[in-house]
Amino acid sequence: QVKLYQPEANSVKWRFLLRFLGVESTLLRNKKELTQSLLHDQPGLIIFDRALLGEAFSAIESNCMQWMERDGGIALTGPAGHWPIADSFLARVTDISERDPFTINALLQRFVPTYSRQHPRLETRLPGLYERAAGNSQICQIMNLSPGGAFIRTTEALPLHGEELRVNVPLLGLHKEIELS
Repeated sequence: QVKLYQPEANSVKWRFLLRFLGVESTLLRNKKELTQSLLHDQPGLIIFDRALLGEAFSAIESNCMQWMERDGGIALTGPAGHWPIADSFLARVTDISERDPFTINALLQRFVPTYSRQHPRLETRLPGLYERAAGNSQICQIMNLSPGGAFIRTTEALPLHGEELRVNVPLLGLHKEIELS
């Protein structure tokens, strides 16, 4: 979610600080990687070295503006100076040259979600009852739920991909149940 477009020497310090704040980061080494990241990864925040941004911005300007319209944030490091970003996007640009952990943490909270927007997963420990097509019912524990499925702990092997499986999750406090199939 956080990308670094920094000289190699600076990236080590930034990666250490971001890891300390609980965020993994990826170093973008050239304009091609930066463009690919803007188009495909859609990071929440990119930390640019001001000098590198100046030389790369003309090549990535349209992709950068589209990415910023989708709620991406830019942080600038390095000596103060002019940056070639349109005035309408300056609200999303923050100067973090001093590496203040509180400012950086506020930026992370603003631009980087604590969960993946693409693959949300809910950690649970719910009791459940699963039933195979043959009619066998077993007690299970639902460990994770996501739009793509669920991770279920059982005492026996779960069926293969082709077999129908239904899981009932009792919501004890609400006197209702959820059925997944």
